Amino acid sequence: MTLILYFAPGSSSMAAHIALHEVGTPFEGRPMSFKKNDMQSPDFLKINPDGKVPALLIDGRVLTEVAGILFYLAKRFPEAQLLPQGDIEAEAQAVSWMSFIASALHPARQKGIEHVRAVWTIAEKKLGSAWALGERYSVADIHLFRLYWRLFNSLKAIFIPNILFEQFGFTYFGPVNGHDLDAVEALLREHPVVTIVGAGGIGKTRMALAAALATRVESAHGSWWVELASLIEGAQVPGTIAGALEGTILGLPSFALSQEFSFETRSKPSWETGLQFGPQIIRKVMDAGVPKNTVINVNFPSCPPEEVAGVLVTRQGKRNLGFLKVDERRDGRGNPYFWIGFERAAMIDTPAAGTDLAALASNHISVTPLRLDRTDDAFSDKLTATLK
Repeated sequence: MTLILYFAPGSSSMAAHIALHEVGTPFEGRPMSFKKNDMQSPDFLKINPDGKVPALLIDGRVLTEVAGILFYLAKRFPEAQLLPQGDIEAEAQAVSWMSFIASALHPARQKGIEHVRAVWTIAEKKLGSAWALGERYSVADIHLFRLYWRLFNSLKAIFIPNILFEQFGFTYFGPVNGHDLDAVEALLREHPVVTIVGAGGIGKTRMALAAALATRVESAHGSWWVELASLIEGAQVPGTIAGALEGTILGLPSFALSQEFSFETRSKPSWETGLQFGPQIIRKVMDAGVPKNTVINVNFPSCPPEEVAGVLVTRQGKRNLGFLKVDERRDGRGNPYFWIGFERAAMIDTPAAGTDLAALASNHISVTPLRLDRTDDAFSDKLTATLK
């Protein structure tokens, strides 16, 4: 079977794109551009006369509309468990949710911001305190997430805890700028709860990890900030620390949690390790007290929980840059970008003792306190004398 998805970044086609990744089947993505008016081209209008995305080609046959594509993928790939099997009522509830999303939530912006807030308040009440279908993650949650993600800037003035923390497990703030920081700070000051920012993806595995951390760590300590991401072959993802530093700048105890994975385990990272050890580490650190202007960097090794050798307080490590590689790639819009990583041979290199890299290599969890102020005081004194 050949699947081809026509999609446009930022559009409703995101939901179909998520579902294709969730079911794990190979497909070809063909990005379309609003700016270039791709959807009105003669070639695309032959595929979908409505001139809209998503459009999914199934062995050359066309399927359109988000709800239809989500329903098809869930039924065609039952092993992904995106719809309950053998439960006709639950299946109908999923269809009901997607109808509500398409008819009420999606067009709400056309009627003004007050209407947007009103219909999302209804969604909040309908949702309750779990997934759209209760205890089951489904295509209805994918559809709901896409609309919430798209309309977050319109919704951040209202607090919808079920959608933010129970269903999705994190608040997505997008690119952080001065305006967003004001909104983040105001929300955290008003609602002293766990906030997980930028959960490193939108698949159910990472959302489940985020939600579990949010619910397993008591909020008695008040507001604090967690940034979730991944480690690629032990190399720290800079955005992880950057995200947590934003919380530190706001004066909040902040944690950067990263999961190591290797070439062998990248398709199935050991998320259970973070789930089991993350909450207790955060509790203990919070009880000890996090100094002002310090962010706590926690890295989990690429192994199951039962193989974890312990927890080590470490210093920041550094890869041998002789193994650095740069790959030229293209994003969903067709724009070039460069992915910086390390060759497989870098794993043979012995990391320095006492570093986070050495801890991970020995299946230890590393905990590294990092300072916001990176000023080199010793060299500053020398530089002052030199520049007099």
